[in-house]
Amino acid sequence: MPHEATIPAIPLAELDHRLNRLRAALAASSPDWQLAAVMHPVNLFYLTGAMPSGVLLIPRDGDAVLFARRAYSRVVEESAFPRVMPMRSFRDAATGIGTIPDTIHVEKEALTIGHLDRFAKHFPAKSFAALDRALGGVRAVKSPLELDLMTRCGEIHRHAFEEVAPDLL
Repeated sequence: MPHEATIPAIPLAELDHRLNRLRAALAASSPDWQLAAVMHPVNLFYLTGAMPSGVLLIPRDGDAVLFARRAYSRVVEESAFPRVMPMRSFRDAATGIGTIPDTIHVEKEALTIGHLDRFAKHFPAKSFAALDRALGGVRAVKSPLELDLMTRCGEIHRHAFEEVAPDLL
């Protein structure tokens, strides 16, 4: 039973659905939110279909932009995410979005203090609010695509444990 070893690209409609759900979750928990910044690689993959070193800036109004520090060309090639910009440092991302709001929502549970300090140097907000609960809630509710991928993954594991491993042992 052959199995595809690569992860299929996440369709744009799925990425849009995830971003819209995150925006709604932020609006429910922080009605006055203006900007969210996602930097953890796993969360970047969830929201953009790519895992670069960089930052995804999600404004309340307007298009989200993924700023990729490394592997920019790979991100453009592999991801359906429509707005990807190269960056050398957070300075490039800061100049790319214009006005910095008083509060920026970030992944407080996932970022190191050093990473947040480097970000804050170019995004001098008055405060940084936690994005973790809203993003975790969005990620916890699986879409039909995610459920299908989980089912396929289970089938691959079953095949490995029940059909391949016994022959090897």
